[in-house]
Amino acid sequence: YTSNLYTWRFNVSELAAKGLSVWALDLPGFGYSDKPEGFGYTLADYADFMADFMDAEGIPKATLVGNSMGGSIALMTCLTYPDRVERLVLIDSAGYPEEKGGFLIFDLLGLPVFGELMMSFNYRWVVSSSMRSGVYYDNAFATDDVIDSYYNVYKTENGKKAPLWVGRRFDWDNDLGTDKIKTIGVPTLVIWGMQDTLIPVTQADYFGRDIAGSRVIVVGEAGHMPHEEKAEIVNGLISDFIGGAVK
Repeated sequence: YTSNLYTWRFNVSELAAKGLSVWALDLPGFGYSDKPEGFGYTLADYADFMADFMDAEGIPKATLVGNSMGGSIALMTCLTYPDRVERLVLIDSAGYPEEKGGFLIFDLLGLPVFGELMMSFNYRWVVSSSMRSGVYYDNAFATDDVIDSYYNVYKTENGKKAPLWVGRRFDWDNDLGTDKIKTIGVPTLVIWGMQDTLIPVTQADYFGRDIAGSRVIVVGEAGHMPHEEKAEIVNGLISDFIGGAVK
């Protein structure tokens, strides 16, 4: 949520160099992809889009890797299209009703009128504030260049509207949850930043408890996006999980 392809800048080429075939995409409403008002922006809509994307790219089956909201989309895709998903890698994933943690800024974006005011007033400040309030373990990682790379997408058509549409149509607390997650039957790797303040590390244990045979790895000195802060570790975990070079 509010992220884009830039977040995988330390992962795509490195995983491809290990012999893996890698696709990364900005979903509708995010990054430099289109942001049509008529798209549904629900978890089910994104799962359908993932299946359509795989069809368009000729991908019969894949390992899905998702961070945060992307993890919940990977989960829903697996639940809706189980024959298309070979494995799951969930990185600080959403999926359970929030018990604690979260960013006040994201909650405020969901409020009618107030969200629009925030987006129109000075959204670069919002991006900067959120990234320096727990997204990273080390705030020095959130340089001006990094903040601009996340902020610049909001200059695209509907760039400042799409986060509001997503935040208000996504049912974060009811779309998934324990009962649905327990039905996941594919090999699953759960990776979590120990110092994540958006989705606390305790929820990694929930995935480990509810997905049979899953493996949970907690990465120290990492916040909500360990694939950025600890890319070498995360890339190694993903490559080993998939089983080495896959042509």
